[in-house]
Amino acid sequence: MRIHQSSVPEGLVEELEETRSRLHYTSPETLFYCVWLWGETCCGVFGDGENGTYEWFIRKGRQKILDTSNLETSDCGYGSSSVALRDVLVKMEE
Repeated sequence: MRIHQSSVPEGLVEELEETRSRLHYTSPETLFYCVWLWGETCCGVFGDGENGTYEWFIRKGRQKILDTSNLETSDCGYGSSSVALRDVLVKMEE
């Protein structure tokens, strides 16, 4: 059995940091989960764990470096990273 090493898409961390000025409830300090879905699409959870605030994100590909137009965030200040992860995975099934 092989173990799949997860990786973070190129530019994702920088794009999440760019959301700092538009977020109302959390600060993008840490990337907690990143789940590859298909092609260049991924989703996950980031936030400020010290303050217990988390946001989910969906990133649908990328046209150029630091292209945040394909990055959607929850911007609702989840109190649990696992609940934020659950919600984004459910949203991706819709």
